[in-house]
Amino acid sequence: MQDPDTPADQLTYEWSADAGTFTGTGATVQWRAPASAATVKLTLVVSDGTRVTSSANVSVHDSIKEVGELARLFLLEFSDSSIRSPEFVVRNFSTSPRCVRDRDLEFDDVVKNRRFFLIESSSIGPASVTVQFAGKPCTFRPLDGDACAVVPVVWNSLCLETNSDCAAGERTRADGRDYVTAVFEGSNWRLCASNFDPRDGIFRPNFIR
Repeated sequence: MQDPDTPADQLTYEWSADAGTFTGTGATVQWRAPASAATVKLTLVVSDGTRVTSSANVSVHDSIKEVGELARLFLLEFSDSSIRSPEFVVRNFSTSPRCVRDRDLEFDDVVKNRRFFLIESSSIGPASVTVQFAGKPCTFRPLDGDACAVVPVVWNSLCLETNSDCAAGERTRADGRDYVTAVFEGSNWRLCASNFDPRDGIFRPNFIR
């Protein structure tokens, strides 16, 4: 806001918000966002006798919580063999050019898993999330992402059809960590890629990458 008749340091500034707190006074202040995710309206009233008001909406994200929940939801639904639709399981993955290849690989993972395995029990642990934005790749395989969730996982499965991972009727166990990347697009977090790091070092391409 500008007033050609009154110097900026002689104007009165009134800052307010639906949530969060302001520190300082005058034309430049600091705003501390609330701890929980929300859309917050920030309002500034400038006055030299005549009041002029302007507002802006700001989206506040609890990125650690949001990314962790998205990663765990994907793994929980992958672990439920009764969910037959791969489109449903990967619905929270981005289809942007940055992520579409990995999203398609996850889709193929679900298709193969449902064909070759029946997951009889699973354990999906808490997600450890790092928000990095142009930081280092977040997985043991170099994959980019704005955030990374590392989730301990265990799957106990029945092999339905002989494949390179197991023989029909055999029971198998996959134990390790899954690395899930996420990207911030528009005003939302979306998943981008998933990679499984087995504790025994044995990769199971027909079960999960």
